[in-house]
Amino acid sequence: MTAALPIPPANLRSLAARNDGAFPSERVMTTIYGCWGEDDQALMPSFETALDGPQVNWSASDGHTVPTPEALVAPAGYLSTLQDR
Repeated sequence: MTAALPIPPANLRSLAARNDGAFPSERVMTTIYGCWGEDDQALMPSFETALDGPQVNWSASDGHTVPTPEALVAPAGYLSTLQDR
């Protein structure tokens, strides 16, 4: 199916391999959260209500804990389980 797409999808299973074996959770979270545009205008409408849901404490690489919508943390956690070993 990917051959029919005008732009091939990224290989999300190799994120850790391209980052010296460490899953780049902060970069992934930034990318997921970055799907939001200026002035809270959603670029991805399916996430429109995600910011209103329950929040969890997500730990950044610098050790800071950041309250983050659970619906945005869950995809990053899932991607971390898909990494090629």
